[in-house]
Amino acid sequence: MQISGSSVAVVSFGLLVSIVAVVPFFFMGQPHPGGMWHLQMPWTYDMALHYDQMRDFSQGLAAGEIYPRWEEDTNRGFGAPTACFYPPGVYYLTALLYPFLRDWILVLLAACLLITTASAIATYVLARRFVSTFAALVAAAVYLLLPYHLVDLYHRGALAELLSFVWMPLILFFADRLLTGPRSWPTLAGLSLSYGAFVWSHPPTAYQFSLVCLPLVFLMAFWRRDWKGLLWVAAGVVLGLALSAANLFPAAAEENLIRHEIVQQKFP
Repeated sequence: MQISGSSVAVVSFGLLVSIVAVVPFFFMGQPHPGGMWHLQMPWTYDMALHYDQMRDFSQGLAAGEIYPRWEEDTNRGFGAPTACFYPPGVYYLTALLYPFLRDWILVLLAACLLITTASAIATYVLARRFVSTFAALVAAAVYLLLPYHLVDLYHRGALAELLSFVWMPLILFFADRLLTGPRSWPTLAGLSLSYGAFVWSHPPTAYQFSLVCLPLVFLMAFWRRDWKGLLWVAAGVVLGLALSAANLFPAAAEENLIRHEIVQQKFP
C-alpha cells in the first residue's frame, strides 16, 4: 500500500505539535542527579499511581495473563484488584512499549507522544470531512493544545483520560459516515472498535461523551429521516459495548465489593 506525501505531512505535523505539547512535561518532574537536561519522572496527581500500575500490569502480562486484574505492589505489598475497576487500556500500550525501550520513563514519554499524535491525526481526519486541509490542521493543533487537554497531562497526569481523546474524533467520524454515507462494513467495524477502545480507555469519559453524542446522532437521523443510518450507528455502539464487556461486566457484577462511602467522601 502506497503512503501519500500528504499523509506523511499530516503525521509529521501531529508528531511535531505533540512534541511541543508533551516533551517539556518530562523535564518538570523530580530533580534528576544528572541535571535538568535528563528525563525526569513527571510529578502529578496521578502519575505515581500510573507508574506502579503499568509495571504491575506488564508483569501480569509477562506471566501469561491476558487481562491482569491484580496489582501486587500496591498497599505496601498487600496488593489490590485495581484493574477490576480501573480501565486497563493505557497499560496495554505501556506494556507493549516496554520490551523495546526497557525504561519506564521513556515508556511514559513514548506513550504520551503516541497518544497525542494519534489524537491529532484523528481530529484531522474528522475535520477534513467538513473543512480545508489547512483548517483541519489548525483544528488538530487546537485539540492538542486546549487547556483541559494540557491540564490532564501536566497537572493530573490522567493517562487513561488522555487516551480517551483519541477515540472521540474517530467515533464522530465513523458515525457521520454511517449517517451520511458511504456506509460499509469496515466503517461499522471502525465505529465498533473505536467505541470499544473508548470504554477500555476511560469509561467515565465514554459515558459523558455518549450522553451528548448519541442524542446528536438521533437528531441528525431524525432531521434527515434516515432511520437506516441510525440503526447502523446503534449497531456499532452495541458491538463496541460487547467488545468492552470483559472490562464492564466484572466491574458491574462486583460493584457491591467497593466501599462506596469512602469513594463518595473523597470524590463527592
